[in-house]
Amino acid sequence: MPSPRKIPVIVALGDFASGVTSWALRLREAFADHPRYVIRLMNCADTGNRIGAFDLSATTQARASALLSACGEAIVLPNFVWDLFPVCAERVAAGQQLRCVGFCRADSEEEYYAPLRWYAPLCNQFAGVSPVCAATLAEQLALDSSRVHTLPTGVWVPQSLKRAYQTAPLRLAYGGRVVQAQKRVLDFVPLVEKLYRAGVDFRFTIVGAGRQRDELQAALAAVDPDKRVCFEARRKPEAMAAFWAEQDVFVQASAFEGTSNSMLESMAQGAVPVVTRTESGVDGIVHDGENGFLVAVGDMDGMASAIVTLAGDPERLMRMGHAAHAATVPYSMEAYVEKFTVLLDAAMADSPRSWPADCPIVPPKPFHGIRLAKDDDAGSEKGRIAIVFPSPLRGGAEDYTLRIAAGGVRAGYDVQGAFPGKTALKGLIQDYFHVGAFHNTLEICDVGPKAGQAPLYKRFTRTLRLLRRLRPRVVLFQLCGMQYGLVSLFAIAWLRIPTLVVFQLVRDDLSFSILRRAIHRWMRRRGQQYVVVSQANRRLLARAFAMREEDILCIPNGVDLKRFANNPENRTVARHRIRQELGLPHDALLCLTVGRLSPQKGHDVLVPVIPHVVAAYPNVHFLWAGDGPTEKVLRKQLERYRAAEHVTFLGKRDDIPALLQAADLFVHPARFEGQPFSLLEAMAAGLPIVSTTASGITEVLDHDVHGLLCRPDDIGALRNTLLHALGDLARMADLAQSAQKRVEDFSGDAMVAQTLAALEALAERP
Repeated sequence: MPSPRKIPVIVALGDFASGVTSWALRLREAFADHPRYVIRLMNCADTGNRIGAFDLSATTQARASALLSACGEAIVLPNFVWDLFPVCAERVAAGQQLRCVGFCRADSEEEYYAPLRWYAPLCNQFAGVSPVCAATLAEQLALDSSRVHTLPTGVWVPQSLKRAYQTAPLRLAYGGRVVQAQKRVLDFVPLVEKLYRAGVDFRFTIVGAGRQRDELQAALAAVDPDKRVCFEARRKPEAMAAFWAEQDVFVQASAFEGTSNSMLESMAQGAVPVVTRTESGVDGIVHDGENGFLVAVGDMDGMASAIVTLAGDPERLMRMGHAAHAATVPYSMEAYVEKFTVLLDAAMADSPRSWPADCPIVPPKPFHGIRLAKDDDAGSEKGRIAIVFPSPLRGGAEDYTLRIAAGGVRAGYDVQGAFPGKTALKGLIQDYFHVGAFHNTLEICDVGPKAGQAPLYKRFTRTLRLLRRLRPRVVLFQLCGMQYGLVSLFAIAWLRIPTLVVFQLVRDDLSFSILRRAIHRWMRRRGQQYVVVSQANRRLLARAFAMREEDILCIPNGVDLKRFANNPENRTVARHRIRQELGLPHDALLCLTVGRLSPQKGHDVLVPVIPHVVAAYPNVHFLWAGDGPTEKVLRKQLERYRAAEHVTFLGKRDDIPALLQAADLFVHPARFEGQPFSLLEAMAAGLPIVSTTASGITEVLDHDVHGLLCRPDDIGALRNTLLHALGDLARMADLAQSAQKRVEDFSGDAMVAQTLAALEALAERP
């Protein structure tokens, strides 16, 4: 008789080093002889890492649908490939007998609870990898507890330990994704510093890959003179057991977990866990002081103290290591197979679930996880855009990329940001996520002080490596200055990826060598199209690179007109709130300047003017929104001119629309510009403007029509223009109304549409 057909269990993954990948490979091996189920691993993110052999491969929804269709009756575990749920709904609607299992792998709202709430109607059963995850799921989804299974990851546990321990050096290890958002890997830097100060003889091996790997490696090199820390990019999952058997201590600084696969693997081989006390993942496994140590998240003093204790007590190290091994027996693969079979049987006992007809299956914004392209057909599939820039700071140029990213997502593109993961950009990274785009850390900074710049060869190799992994259809490379980004642009040209190079700022005081011009010509021949934001910059760029003006696209900047539109009621509220917040009288005349504190923006030209303005109008007060490198110099200059009490440094602000509505005059003393977003925002808000004739500003503002203009760097002209404006605010209000009409030609929607059209045309070019 033929053997009965086994039911396929499709486990969706990506081919990158992670605990989930290791778990899946072990699971497939453990189920090899199972009488009823067969595990099939589906690779949904082909990064080229070749971590293990996969049974199926699908990076598009159409391909995934075809593969599932061929499987017949099956169980699907989408894991974090959330786009697979709509595919399953489509197959069930077509009559296929598919069951879905929702897996919660971490105690995280954004990464698991939110998407599982959304796709709950499709799930026959749920699994949480810790008691906390399972209980939270049951509570949030109001589920019968029988539908939620607690399934901490299963590991191979040896019957007895046959290994040695050592404390000179003490062998520390971390294995897992090298990322900051969850794993807090940058906490290893102060940990290493503290171990040095404590005199511990140690070796620290970090195994894994991730967005912060280069950043972590550079930071640790600065505090590790004896080179005690070493990095291994990845090991095959089947080699990790032998690796853990050679380590004494497993360290992990995570902010949140499910149940850490690496922690259980290392404990099974006798390594002592010194880990953070997350709400999920350690409870009931690690008992503080008995088989490991628990410290608060971020407490590197506590973690270092625990490691010092183990280094000074070899007998305790061995005793705790054996206790760690014993604690993993309930998590052996043999026990796990039994529990997992119960989950699968429960799913099969339920009927396939269809998606409610009155409920949209596409969420308002994509969930964080592996994305499946929408179609196999390149003609109808929008494809992937990579948005790259080297700047470590956030300003108008960097916010421009967010507008393009949001527009690209709305238009159906898969948008991947690639830029430095610096502290100043953390808010931008979150904003990318909220508009449905993703961020990939790319440390290619060549802006600002030399100490903060990435080495030249690393800019090249990092760009090359990331874009080979992302495989974008087209790249948008945004530059805050034409002198930056050459090495990364060279790497992109090397790959022949069509690239739109957007120059937000072109200066007239920079020139380039014949060699650099030749490199730019070569890059343009390999698919790079230059874009500027003003006609003035077009002329300057053509001259700098010895090229024809008509070969350069001009796409003016634009702003969200509705966001900055002047509303009389909101204006009254904003004027009262801002003055109250700053402790200013209700009748104070506020002159607002928005922009980075840098020589480009001309704050130093405004300083000598302030005493003259205040002498004529004592109730005038200046507000400067923005931060930057010249703040200390400007404060000293204000002290010299005895004007400090008349200026408030606001720093970086998130309420620019309210500031524009609260102010009486917008002052923009810039020396040179591309086409400043802050000026367009002031125009949209109906705020009277005093600016300079720098670069492309005259293409937006006409003097005495939309505002008042004076020459850049001319203190006398700026003083007279300001005094004239404050002396006739009624006339300035009329000019502001004209400016509001004029700025309708510079909408953000038009900017995004023209940029996406240019990207599409470039991608289609032979």
